[in-house]
Amino acid sequence: MFEIYKRTRRRYWPTIIGLLLVLLVGILFYPVRYEIVPAWKVQVVDAYGAPLPHTFVRQNWQDYSVESVGFGHKADSETDENGFVSFPERVGRASYFSRAFGFLSGLVSLHGSSGPYAYISAYGEMVDGKRWEGSVSYRSGAPLPDRLETSLIDLFP
Repeated sequence: MFEIYKRTRRRYWPTIIGLLLVLLVGILFYPVRYEIVPAWKVQVVDAYGAPLPHTFVRQNWQDYSVESVGFGHKADSETDENGFVSFPERVGRASYFSRAFGFLSGLVSLHGSSGPYAYISAYGEMVDGKRWEGSVSYRSGAPLPDRLETSLIDLFP
């Protein structure tokens, strides 16, 4: 009786191990939703700290671990009357395997970038060949800047 039990138990082990491997592969390769950039609110000010209302603002973001090097994504907006602008949370979908592989390949590639990265640029109105310009950036794990200080740029030196 005990010998029959041992033979039956041995027959199920390959099936159990196979199912566990299929489950593990499924978990590694199933695309999951993840945050690239949290919702971001920033105030655009000039060099003197005065808010810049109705200023053109652009947010760029990309996850270098799963997206090839390039221009990434962008969204444009305009500051309100107090110089504030808000951008929603930016999310992506990728498998754990592709994120890990992208991270490792980013370490050994020439560009050396990996992980989420975003920045916000502001461009004021042009007056007499000069314009208020500035930008702030975000790297995953760092705090979000809440103030974008611009400086006066001479466009035609």
